[in-house]
Amino acid sequence: MNFRAIKEWIPFFFLVSLTAAISTFCQIWSIHPSAPIIGINFLASLAVLSFANKKTCVIIFLLQCISSIILTSASSALKEPLTLTAILNGMDYALDFGLSIYIYIQVYMALFFVICLILQLICVYKINLNIKRTKIGFFSLSALLLVYAISFTSLPLSAFWPNDKIQPGEIVNWNPPERRSLHKRGYLATYLIELFTGYSSRVKQLQPIMDTPSGIEEIPALKATGKIIFIQVESLDYDLLNAAVGDEYVMPFLHDLQKAAIIIPIDGAKKLGSANSDFEIFTGNIASSNYIHYTFTKTFPNSLLSEISKKISPSFAFHGMPYFYMNQGPAYTAQGVEHVLCLEEMQREGITPRHMWGDGVIADQDMFPLALSKIPQSGNFFQFIITMNMHTFENPRDVCPQMYFTTGDDHAFYSCSRSTDDAIRNYITQVPDGTLVVIWGDHRSYSRDNSGKIPFIAFVKGEEHPFDGSHLQGLTRSKMHFYLEKIIRPLL
Repeated sequence: MNFRAIKEWIPFFFLVSLTAAISTFCQIWSIHPSAPIIGINFLASLAVLSFANKKTCVIIFLLQCISSIILTSASSALKEPLTLTAILNGMDYALDFGLSIYIYIQVYMALFFVICLILQLICVYKINLNIKRTKIGFFSLSALLLVYAISFTSLPLSAFWPNDKIQPGEIVNWNPPERRSLHKRGYLATYLIELFTGYSSRVKQLQPIMDTPSGIEEIPALKATGKIIFIQVESLDYDLLNAAVGDEYVMPFLHDLQKAAIIIPIDGAKKLGSANSDFEIFTGNIASSNYIHYTFTKTFPNSLLSEISKKISPSFAFHGMPYFYMNQGPAYTAQGVEHVLCLEEMQREGITPRHMWGDGVIADQDMFPLALSKIPQSGNFFQFIITMNMHTFENPRDVCPQMYFTTGDDHAFYSCSRSTDDAIRNYITQVPDGTLVVIWGDHRSYSRDNSGKIPFIAFVKGEEHPFDGSHLQGLTRSKMHFYLEKIIRPLL
């Protein structure tokens, strides 16, 4: 091969390398893959571009750009890579209410991939694609298939038929097969495996893993009465307890609770949907990130919610979304809650939804007064309340009584947070003394500068028992189930 012939190949290999580098960057950002992924990306790019014409290349580059933006954005929002199983099982509820990954796209990341796309398009129209690429295409394809074949020695297809039971000692180290495959093979190969093995539908039939109470030993046990309130706050970062704009705390009521309450940072991973968060709290099971458990689980033998509802009456659940959203309404009913008030029932109570997300959303400042009105003047009661305002930061003026903060990247989210804080304060200050109040975040927020932790706050109104649990490690929502069970068990 003479020098002129070599010069013809240089632009082609530059385009191959650029395409491989884009894929590698996307995967390093979102998957943190093993080192061989670089070679896999190069071989895959070489194989595809060796057989593609210019029009096909343009389509491939467009798809690569769009998918890279979505995958990196989803990874940043969820703090874990997006699997095909999660996409297929999460699409139903997301599309029904107009929710979209696009509201979480990071502009700087999108700009980076668009610039890369422009470079690819310039290259593909400048270089000579008439060079004979067939031989090198077959060689790279053969090498790619060989690398994939080798990967099956360490992670065989049988891993996608996992056992129903995971031993307790394996909980900490166990990682779902699709996550391990992403780490070894990247997105495309793993998605194809998930699709053609039927894993996306079979995984829903597996029994969830029960967590253990290890790590809760140091947490003081509060004395529960027959008056109990649980509040799951949307997107409540642990950092928000002390977040401030100038000299003003974003959530002053929750901030002040640190003086008198048990405050513990726990893992804030979002496992596909918020419904999986209270599923973990109530059952002690470790939720999957691939599907909404309430959608497929019909019985709840270990449910703390069920045990409380059997012994304490009246019991209520309040959620400002439609009854069948993530199947939460039917799930709370199945767990024995006497009165499940979702969007439809609150409308019948005279509350007007805020117009967003399909059927609308009940704002926190409208829901909490209704919840307060349902507390009996004497005797026991149980209320579980899910807030919504902090999930609507893309349309803050639709739910916030006012824009409390007007400057800074997080001003919309902070304004929504203040409105939720005010609603909780107005509610808690009017409930009876002696009420056990437990507040937790459903998952970390979508703000880029948070720790990934959510707070677990517990106190008895009218009493002081401060406990700073910031030194405790490895606590999760499913582990806090055992703490709640410990303090509530004497009542049951």
